[in-house]
Amino acid sequence: MFIYPIISNTLFGSYNWGNILNIFVFILLIAAVLSIFLKEPEINKTGQSTEDANQSLTAAFREAFGYKSYLFLMAGFFVCGFQITLIATHIPNYVIERGLDGWTGAAILSLIGLFNIFGTLTMGYLADKYSKKILLSGLYFLRGVTLILFIFIPASNLSAVLFGTSFGLLWLATVPATNGIVAQIFGTKNLTLLFGIVFLNHQFGSFLGAYLGGFFYDNFGSFDYAWYLAIILSFIASLIFMAAAITPPPRRAGDNSTPILARACKTNIMFSGVMFSIPSLVVCSSLTVAPSLLATCFNDRGSSCFACSISSLIMSLIIFVVSFIIGS
Repeated sequence: MFIYPIISNTLFGSYNWGNILNIFVFILLIAAVLSIFLKEPEINKTGQSTEDANQSLTAAFREAFGYKSYLFLMAGFFVCGFQITLIATHIPNYVIERGLDGWTGAAILSLIGLFNIFGTLTMGYLADKYSKKILLSGLYFLRGVTLILFIFIPASNLSAVLFGTSFGLLWLATVPATNGIVAQIFGTKNLTLLFGIVFLNHQFGSFLGAYLGGFFYDNFGSFDYAWYLAIILSFIASLIFMAAAITPPPRRAGDNSTPILARACKTNIMFSGVMFSIPSLVVCSSLTVAPSLLATCFNDRGSSCFACSISSLIMSLIIFVVSFIIGS
């Protein structure tokens, strides 16, 4: 996420968007090769309880959607998707609108990718020691504060760098704690499916983040209303997580098992980490390529943003189907 926006921005000097996408597709295929080396751990080594191992898919659905805290997680991840896609899609044009140089947008995305590494690792460490819901509540609160400072202080290269750095620390730091809460509440038997549904709502938020940014710009001549909405949603998500009760359902009330899959197969840590980083790099690169691609197909900003949001929705449906297949 740090290197590829810079590379893609540089490649535009020599290649068109079609050739650049072909390069990224080739790199993405490497992830398919690495997936061969992943090993599925045995159930009795993962710390799953008997209740988790015997739970059916339909029972997992009923239990999850009847649990208020799970719905809170879905709502919180919706906000996360709205914010990061709003930023990733519209920050390059927004900084130019505020009088900054064109390279500033790519620099912000690169800094977000770099500091996302430290933010995610730090959140994973803290989530093992402290309350995950408090950490998430604080994270969304800090997102709101960061957006307020970026929107209302005078625009400068320094403020752009500070925004990329600070928001990078908060970028995907939501994932370890959110995934950990799902495992903590429901166990690991259907973790892939249940977290996939949570992530589906993340992509619904991404749909609106991409589209509403263009909608507000077309109708009001400014991105400001989209930023205001992102700020409000940050504080709402913060309150939601403060109100969430992160306790296992009655069937797991006495379960003291440790839902850590990585312990069962240490080689998965390396291969899954590298495999996940490759599509992450390509996705971040596509955020730089996509505007040029869509500008070729559409003449107005609203239509291109709608196309971008449609692609986000399609991606969310693919993620849901894959999660369903793997989870079952």
